[in-house]
Parts: sequence; structure tokens; C-alpha cells
Amino acid sequence: MIADSLSNMETYPIFSADKFKVAFDWIKQHTDDTPGTGVHNLDFDVRIIVETYKPVPIGSKDFETHRRYIDIQYLVEGIEWLFWTKPLNLAVTKPYNEKKDIEFFGCADPFDKASCIRLENDVFVALWPGDWHMPSIAPTLDGEQIETVEAVLKFVAKIPV
Repeated sequence: MIADSLSNMETYPIFSADKFKVAFDWIKQHTDDTPGTGVHNLDFDVRIIVETYKPVPIGSKDFETHRRYIDIQYLVEGIEWLFWTKPLNLAVTKPYNEKKDIEFFGCADPFDKASCIRLENDVFVALWPGDWHMPSIAPTLDGEQIETVEAVLKFVAKIPV
């Protein structure tokens, strides 16, 4: 997992590979001129998902992981928390779906099991297969939302491994 500013992505040698370059170039080109929501297919079997939604309270989501794709998540507008951890001994809530390349693991309170990353404009996170993550969480403390978040606009690049 890598979390950093989009302006620093060129400092990571791995991101110079063609499939990463095409994804980051697309993200940079579309942050000010955002296309509609949906899936955008790029070269090297890379696809970008453009989505808008309202982040949810802690306890509303499970950890997820992928096997065949790297996620690059980038918020164009809004703020959300993303929790990250190495694989844990947690119950599977939804078994692996090969078509969607996703598996879910239950965790009502990620604070004692994971690191929290604040995603906002100019911050990206790259998640490799096996990186457990819980995105789309509203900034919350003791059950109270601590920042007003109406909706976010997010790009998720799916990079095949």
C-alpha cells in the first residue's frame, strides 16, 4: 500500500510502468474536467471507475480485498477515511467473487485493527492484491460525524497484475 500526494507519484519507480502511467495520466487529465460516472476503459486493460456517493458511518462496511487488480483510489471532491491492514483472522462475509475480483471480511470497528488514511483532493492510495481496505467511511469519532461530507467524487483505477 502506498498513500501520498498525486504530485509525488513520479517519485515511485513502479509507477513509471506503462499500466500505471496510463492510469495516473488519465487521473491528472480529468481532475478538472471530470467525465460522467461509470467505467472508462484504457490501454493495458486498465479501467477507471468514476463514482459519486456519500461516505457511510463506521460499522456500515466490511474490509475488502482483491486478487487480480491493484486499486488506485483518488478523491476529486470530498473527504473520506480509508482503513488499511494486512490480512487478519476475520470471518468472510462475502466469499471471493472471481468476476468482480473482490472478497469481504467482517469488522465492525476497524480502529483497533487497521491504519486510517484521510483521502481528500490530491491524495491517492495504491492498494495491491492482499491489501485489506475499507474505503468510503465518513470521518467519525465516538459515533459522531466530525466533518460534514455531503458526497465525494472518486476515481478508482483498476490495474491488472
